[in-house]
Amino acid sequence: MSLRDKTRHKAAFTCALAVMLTLSLAVSATGCLHSNEPEPEKPTVVVNPKLERTIPVDAMIITSDVVSEVLSPDGGLLLAAKTGSQGSDMLLIPIMDDSPHPTVVDSVPRDWLVDTWFDYRALGWLSDAEFLYAKMGWQPTGAHKGERGSCIVLGTLTKEESGKQPDVSLEEIAFIPLSYHDSSLQIRVVPEKDEVYMNNNTTMWKLDVSARTLSVLKDDLPDYLYRQPIPSPNGDFYVYELNESEKSGIFIFDTKTRTERPLLPTGDTISFYPAWSYDGKYIAAYTVQRKPESTGTSWQDYLFFEGEDGPLNMGSSITVVDTHGNIVEDISVEGKYLRYFVWAHNQDSLAFLAGLPSEEESLGDWAYQTVVSDSVWGAKMEGIQGSLTNLGSIPKDDTGSYMEISQMVFDAGGNGIYGNVYDNGTWHFSGTTEPTKVAQGPWTDWVDGKPPIYGNAMVGLVDTKEEKKGFFLFDGSQVTQFGEFECHWAMVVGFNDEYLIIFAGNPSDTKGDYLYQPESGNLLIYDMLDTVK
Repeated sequence: MSLRDKTRHKAAFTCALAVMLTLSLAVSATGCLHSNEPEPEKPTVVVNPKLERTIPVDAMIITSDVVSEVLSPDGGLLLAAKTGSQGSDMLLIPIMDDSPHPTVVDSVPRDWLVDTWFDYRALGWLSDAEFLYAKMGWQPTGAHKGERGSCIVLGTLTKEESGKQPDVSLEEIAFIPLSYHDSSLQIRVVPEKDEVYMNNNTTMWKLDVSARTLSVLKDDLPDYLYRQPIPSPNGDFYVYELNESEKSGIFIFDTKTRTERPLLPTGDTISFYPAWSYDGKYIAAYTVQRKPESTGTSWQDYLFFEGEDGPLNMGSSITVVDTHGNIVEDISVEGKYLRYFVWAHNQDSLAFLAGLPSEEESLGDWAYQTVVSDSVWGAKMEGIQGSLTNLGSIPKDDTGSYMEISQMVFDAGGNGIYGNVYDNGTWHFSGTTEPTKVAQGPWTDWVDGKPPIYGNAMVGLVDTKEEKKGFFLFDGSQVTQFGEFECHWAMVVGFNDEYLIIFAGNPSDTKGDYLYQPESGNLLIYDMLDTVK
């Protein structure tokens, strides 16, 4: 019996429905225009998820903030951390090998996790044979044992044979001290350059993996709470906010020339919370006006909606600039405030909510004035009028009040938006049809970075019943469920163009002394495509 047949028999659940989402693959024709040679037959790829393997694990599996980067380029190994009652391990998990046993790359015992702050973080692959991970917190081993910080480790596969565990050599190639209890480190790996860019609130570093050199790019940024510099996707730039007496606004830092320049300087308006487009061409930020009676450039001089530690993520407009500071779009909806913008994954488009300030009376100093969103909008970065589109009105509840949308993501084609409508399921907003509820429960796993897309459909995990999750493919307003599993915690932990990996945590009424996640679960390995000759 083949592996596929065996795993089908052992599957914890069966696919509820096999949807055929056809995707044509372009095949280049060779020869001259009038060649007599027959044109090669074009294969047809059908999206048809099959559960190929279920791997039980006695802990929780955690991969990366960017789950598209943790499968090796050849698709054979998943780089992941396992955290459970026995401690934490850094693992290489074979996805479709005959042997399901993982290779333990690094390990820390339970006692260390109870007494200190520490975790492993998978960073990604530089090649089929090289991967990176970080040891975050109080170091349990190595040259920096007992120090608090982030240690970047390069792993190299020295031998890998089918059915056998690979030999792995490890090298600590960089260490960044983190002296403050609440200090954190943002890490971005750029595999094509063999470079890693890191930053906390005040400092930015560049790690050249090939040369094994760690350099400080800039170390004099103000320590603004929860507002770190943001690297561009390719590491060429950082953007950040400054609100100092001598300089105020959004600034851009060139990591090659190590020079800083203003991108959106503060004046009659102030811009904040910048975010890069997926291709790194543009930066979007909220913008608000100066108060009529003010002339200064401090935070108090502008018409923010104030939150606990800074302005809420909403403004009177959204300003989009390129890396030279040229304004590409200044997006506004007459008479409304804009909030919760998101970039599309496959084109230079934004989506956001629009609405008016709440008319409800304040409940006290702890209650912040907010905006009641009434519509979903999209805008393309075309630099011309007409790029703004109303994608639909937000549904109302039984009292006639607009419901709150808590999350948004572009659909696979970048033409519409999925949103969680509070206590009313998952909806699709497209602008061409009325908003449609596409799932009864909320979409619970929103993947950062590149989303898992197969054909014309996007993967989503949705609450179906109490302590149950469903695996769905979302294709516009057409949604197909491919299974349901019993768990209270499920997430996509890795994927590539063919395979999808989901961790489904087992329900549990008990909690360990340092665990707040599932203590066991299953890795579900799906083959997403059929190729028909």
